[in-house]
Amino acid sequence: MPITKITYNAEDYTGESHKLVIKPRSFKSSNGLAGKYKTISFEDIGERDIHKVEIEGCEITVFELDAGFFYCEDMGISRSSWNPIVAALKLAHNII
Repeated sequence: MPITKITYNAEDYTGESHKLVIKPRSFKSSNGLAGKYKTISFEDIGERDIHKVEIEGCEITVFELDAGFFYCEDMGISRSSWNPIVAALKLAHNII
């Protein structure tokens, strides 16, 4: 898997955008949030994948809803994105 670079909006009270670098199994945002991720695939039973994203020691479960759209929630806050790591980071900006 090649290195991927994405710019995303934090979707928190600041409204700031951050740059994200995703490497195989790890990532780092320009604001310093970093972590690891893994995908749990259920393709063999026809279910959508679940993504476990660990950010600063906090594990966030991200669910695939439809055709590459991802959703996560915690503490009454939810966020979504076309990338599971971005969805988790948007949530992390609000709960960490």
